[in-house]
Amino acid sequence: MKTFKITSIAFLLLCMFTACNNNETTNDTTVPSDTALIPNNSDELVVDKNFFEEAMQGSIVEIELGNLAIKNAKNKVVKEFGERMVTDHTKIYQELKTYFASKNQEVIDSLLPENNEKYQSLLILKGDMFDAAYLNMVVESHQDAIQLYTNMADRGFDTVVKTWARKTLITLEDHLKSADALIAK
Repeated sequence: MKTFKITSIAFLLLCMFTACNNNETTNDTTVPSDTALIPNNSDELVVDKNFFEEAMQGSIVEIELGNLAIKNAKNKVVKEFGERMVTDHTKIYQELKTYFASKNQEVIDSLLPENNEKYQSLLILKGDMFDAAYLNMVVESHQDAIQLYTNMADRGFDTVVKTWARKTLITLEDHLKSADALIAK
């Protein structure tokens, strides 16, 4: 009987020790800092890569259209707004480009065909017609960009990019507000 009690106690201790060790392992959710930014699977990499490609293309569009506004806008305020778009989106693009290149990804540096069509449609306009069409394009593109950046800030996998997207949203929302105000004048 004494042997049975000792065996039972030993078995219970073994079970408790094993259970404690299992709890420690399953509750430890920390990720080593050197792997914290590495996507866990290829779907995550694709999502972040898609963000970078769309965000870079969006900034390229804003830079090109802003340069066009500087040349073709009738209203001085629209020209100045175009200058602001060039300045702000050049900064955004450079930040995207630097980070994306650091991940050994190919950097986009020219307009895609569908965006080139938008550019070409503005190229032939002058004066008030240009101003109205340009500002409407800015509103539309910034609505899309805000949605893109919000999705990244909320659902992205790379914590550095999520934080950056959240910070950049402030600029994009301000651009949208300014463009809406110019249309309302």
